[in-house]
This record gives sequence, C-alpha cells and structure tokens, in this order.
Amino acid sequence: MKLLGPTGFCKQVACIAATMHLANVSNLDYLPKNILYGRGKEDRREVALFDFDLATIDGWPPLNMSRQS
Repeated sequence: MKLLGPTGFCKQVACIAATMHLANVSNLDYLPKNILYGRGKEDRREVALFDFDLATIDGWPPLNMSRQS
C-alpha cells in the first residue's frame, strides 16, 4: 500500500492493527515511539510497528500490568 499523506498513514496503521487482531496478537505498547515511518523499496513510504516487549499471542504470556512498589 502506498503511503500518501495523512490518509495513507492512517490506513497503514489501521491495516497493522487489523492484521494483529486477526492473528490474535495484542501489543500493549502501541505508542508513537514504536511506529517507524520511512522509505522502502522503490522509494515507497512505509509504516512498521516494532517493540513487542509488552505483547501477547493468544493471551500468552499472561501480563501482570499492575506495578507494586
């Protein structure tokens, strides 16, 4: 998918989220700092999500999000 302006960016991010949902992957660190934007092959602009430290596949591993001091 070509990335043309804000609409293309939003479509690619929505596509990433939909693909992860279909694969039953939950990324709990879906922040702007974890979204890469750049140029790929043939000068296409692309979006990628990275940093899956806080992620689960099919609910595994169970994440304890409460922090105890």
